Amino acid sequence: MLHIQTEVKLHLTLCKEYGVPDEEMQRGEEDLACVAYTRWVGDVGNREDWFGLQMAMMPCLLGYGVIGERLFNDVNTKRGTYLSPWRRDRSFPCFEFSLEEVVDRGNGRGE
Repeated sequence: MLHIQTEVKLHLTLCKEYGVPDEEMQRGEEDLACVAYTRWVGDVGNREDWFGLQMAMMPCLLGYGVIGERLFNDVNTKRGTYLSPWRRDRSFPCFEFSLEEVVDRGNGRGE
């Protein structure tokens, strides 16, 4: 759950840097699909173990990892934008390691 809180803080920071005030973020309407998915992930996190939570978050982990690495390594990616920290954070070896660990456990190769 700590990762989710960290991710929310990052998104809020990026929105602020892009000029979206906190007040607008607080009063904005959430998309029903997003609400359903995030509540489900939260429920899984409260009900299951670490592995169950990782499986629930797998679409985000895999998608963010692939997109972040591709954009970070692409010479045509604009640098110094509000998304630079997002791309950088998802291209770090520790993010790749956490993905590999989850995939290995899912394939029965982990602990």
